[in-house]
Amino acid sequence: MGKETKSFDLIVYKKTKFIIGKSVILSQNYKQFSDASQGNLKEYDIGIIKDILSQRILVSSPDGGQWYYDTEALNVISIREPTTGDIVCLVDSFALTSEAEKGPLRKGEITEVLHDDPKTKVLKVHVKGVSWGYPKSALRLAKRRKINVGDSVVLCPGMNNYNTKDLVQVNFAPNDVAIVIEKNGTICKISVVFSQEICLLDEYYLEWIS
Repeated sequence: MGKETKSFDLIVYKKTKFIIGKSVILSQNYKQFSDASQGNLKEYDIGIIKDILSQRILVSSPDGGQWYYDTEALNVISIREPTTGDIVCLVDSFALTSEAEKGPLRKGEITEVLHDDPKTKVLKVHVKGVSWGYPKSALRLAKRRKINVGDSVVLCPGMNNYNTKDLVQVNFAPNDVAIVIEKNGTICKISVVFSQEICLLDEYYLEWIS
């Protein structure tokens, strides 16, 4: 069994390259950078990169707004298809899908997925008293899912170089899968599946996979 650590600080991490169309979230210390706290993105919101201007990134938020952020205020994350229980919004190109255009959900609105049909790849939602089925291509995740005990998790892309305060390296590689075995506030105690390493990480650094 690996050594259990007592406390974690993010000492340094390598950023994933910013590319138009990639998904991003606010970094842990985003408030320290320029006017990021005034932008449309909220904590746990997932934004989409629309433009890159030197060290400023234009991001589209789930509410339909756009804002330029310093690169240090953002982190690129992986994005999966939405499923039952996820909070979603329309993709920017939803009008290209005729059924989505007829539905009750409008740009800038969010809703919860009530059912995911794996055969038809249709997501059922209930908006303004109307039930509707949207193709998965018409919806995207609007918010990161909070991590709970029992969840399977991986490190968010771009956040794979962690140290504890006493500089003990975390044995948790970018593609490793871990199970959350305890949680205290936002701090997750995780067990890495392959190495059985036990460590503590803030849920901010983790991405839910199942």
